[in-house]
Amino acid sequence: MIDWPLTVRAANVLNMAGIRSVKDLKALGLDGLAELRNCGALTLAEIYCEAKNHEETLDPPQRSRAKGYLRLATRQGRYPLFVSPFRYFPARALIIALIRMGLLGQEHSLRQLAEEWAVCPERIRQLEQRGRRWLALARVEE
Repeated sequence: MIDWPLTVRAANVLNMAGIRSVKDLKALGLDGLAELRNCGALTLAEIYCEAKNHEETLDPPQRSRAKGYLRLATRQGRYPLFVSPFRYFPARALIIALIRMGLLGQEHSLRQLAEEWAVCPERIRQLEQRGRRWLALARVEE
């Protein structure tokens, strides 16, 4: 069994696929993971990032579904929010809040983020608020 701190969903996806070791995971690859039931963008990114955190290299995805999932969940190659202390927080809300605060590069307007994430500016505002609440909560718990 892979001894990584994964969410229940990610652990179940690996378990149901019969993945017991990193070698099994590498054999299946990110493309194979993307095809599994209940393995969406966040689960795929979580597994990818845990592998990276444990200095395991997974081949980059070749199929568009896995590429899209990984790009969406890790915001075009960035993966800092899938490791502690944020691992169980809503990743999309945190990413948006951090982008709006300018902590992940240049600040973006609501409209720019809305276009990038394919949602309306009001939804971005709501997600930003949610992300800021989670960040405040994390600060209190430290």
